[in-house]
Amino acid sequence: MKKLTTKPFTRRTLAYLLILAFYTSWGYAVEEDE
Repeated sequence: MKKLTTKPFTRRTLAYLLILAFYTSWGYAVEEDE
């Protein structure tokens, strides 16, 4: 595994969290719609 950079929050991390949150909300919406 590569060592994380000195900064704990990188653009990749923020983007991943954003996508994860959006995907989760979308998933719940789809389930409810069904």
